[in-house]
This record gives sequence, structure tokens and C-alpha cells, in this order.
Amino acid sequence: MARQSRYKKIVVPLDGSRWAQRVIPDARDIARMNGSEIILVHVFRSAAREYVDQLALAGQEGQIDAERAEIAQHLNAIKRELEAEQIKTRAVILEGGGVVEAICAFCQQEGVDLIIMSTHGHTGLRQLLFGSVARKLMECSPTPVMLIQPDKQSG
Repeated sequence: MARQSRYKKIVVPLDGSRWAQRVIPDARDIARMNGSEIILVHVFRSAAREYVDQLALAGQEGQIDAERAEIAQHLNAIKRELEAEQIKTRAVILEGGGVVEAICAFCQQEGVDLIIMSTHGHTGLRQLLFGSVARKLMECSPTPVMLIQPDKQSG
């Protein structure tokens, strides 16, 4: 009798930090064991987003597009590496202000079975002040969240 795959869709939220990206090997291994699809997700929050009108007036609206293109290039590089290892992979850029809310909504919409993320990312001092994205994601999402603590020597 064939073994039923436990995880069909795995979301890996990436924020551009090396910390966040360190979960890729774990996600790859779990995906390989389960025949899962990995969905690389980045929530796009441009630093210039709040000033779009002012940037448009200043003729610099291309800054946001360039930022988005750089993120897409980064996600697609990881996607190609995983696909080279025969792992079905998608790269998705979500638009939105709230990282946690965007990821939760996406996971519900997609029927995601598992979220794998690092306990550290770009939040830095904000994490101490407002609580971690990982903790908030665990509170809002019905999807199981696997937290990977990056090895302290490599950070």
C-alpha cells in the first residue's frame, strides 16, 4: 500500500535575510520525503511604498519596480536550485503591508499543509518591541508552523 503524503504544499517565507534562507535545506528534505511542492513566499513591503505619490511626482517610480525585480530574481534563483533537485517549486511575491496577515491569507487560500521558517530574520530590534513574525504567524494560522533555529556559528 502506498504511503500517503502528509505535506503536499510547504510555504517557506523569505525576507531576504541569510537567516531566513537557512531553512531551505530542511524544507528541501521534507519536500523530497513527501513529494511536496515548495512555495517560496516574500511579502513585498517597499520602504518607498508609503511615498509612492511623492516618488511619482519626483519621477522615481521605477525604484519600487526595481526593488520588486530584485526580490523576484532572488526567489527565482532559489527556485531553480530546488527544481534542479527535482522538487516542484513556486516563487510568489505577495503585496501587502502586514507580513503575517499576508502569509496567513495566502496559506488559507492555497490550502498549505506546512510553513517552515527561521526563528530569525530581518526583524532585529523590532522583534523585541513587537514580537516575532514567527510567533504571530503561529497564532494566526491554522497551518502547522515548523521553526528552524539557525546554527549560531553560521550567523
